[in-house]
Amino acid sequence: MKTISLKDYGKVLFIIILTAFIYVSYKIISPFVGAILAAMVLAIVAYPLHKKLDNKIRKETLSALLVTLFVVLLITIPALFFSNTLLHEAITIHNSIGTMDFHTPSERLKEMTGLNIEFDRYVKETVKEASNFFIRSSSDMIRFLATGFVHLFTTFFIMFFFLRDGKGILREIRKSLPLSEYQKTRLFKGTVDKINGIFLGFLALGIAEFIAAFIGFSIGGIENALLWSLIIAIFAYIPLLGPAAVWAPSVIYLFITGKTGQAIFIAIYFILVLSFYMDNILRAQLIKKTAKINPIISLLGIFGGILLFGIVGLIIGPLILSLFVLLYKLYMEEKEENVET
Repeated sequence: MKTISLKDYGKVLFIIILTAFIYVSYKIISPFVGAILAAMVLAIVAYPLHKKLDNKIRKETLSALLVTLFVVLLITIPALFFSNTLLHEAITIHNSIGTMDFHTPSERLKEMTGLNIEFDRYVKETVKEASNFFIRSSSDMIRFLATGFVHLFTTFFIMFFFLRDGKGILREIRKSLPLSEYQKTRLFKGTVDKINGIFLGFLALGIAEFIAAFIGFSIGGIENALLWSLIIAIFAYIPLLGPAAVWAPSVIYLFITGKTGQAIFIAIYFILVLSFYMDNILRAQLIKKTAKINPIISLLGIFGGILLFGIVGLIIGPLILSLFVLLYKLYMEEKEENVET
């Protein structure tokens, strides 16, 4: 019977200790996984700017700091401005509910349906709830920027180090991967290309939906077309809800208030341009063209990514699935080469 030596006991003990440290380390950083992933995405997207600036000033730390500060301002200033504008608009609507006259729409609805529906009370309650929702949403966004300072700071702090020390980090990761140099190059290049592609695809989609919505709302005579177009651009990234959650209620209201022509125009315009073309055809085309990701993988990645990682999952979800496909292809290529030899 073979006896277990002291050396073997030492190996087992080392593995146990290592496993314990890995588990504890994971528990420590798990609350910041979203921040780390967001920092990685931002660093990869902003790296070309950092590289260009570093080539001019020849100070990598200063370049990384300036680029990080630029990204901080680029994200926080529009977010604060949008939250403040949305909050102001919601408060205005909320305060004006009492002076709104819903008698004519109520009579019109009764004529159309033959039902004695208390439209006055229903609409006032609905508009009030909607305005309360936007007030809460705006307040929550402002509160998030205040109370979520730790996560925001962590994201930008990590981003700074990813920019400054990115080459060294990638070098160490390359060393640890049990892949050939060719496979490592394809994997790293694929990761960068897909992150940039997904980011640019989503950015282009948001801009396109904002412009299309602004044109539709302006022609349709909707007040505050700029604000509602911005909201639609944000809703464009939310699965299931989408821009229809913004424009559909306006169509219903216009139709009931007697503005049938405007209601029909906005309904047809937004159904064809946004819901049919942009949300389905253009979204898939952009992701496929910019990131070279199959539309099915993109859709599953977005839904699963948001559930697992939150808002950063919009990019991380499709990225992980597409990298899984890439790794599978690399594995099959190596397997075929081994069979041939």
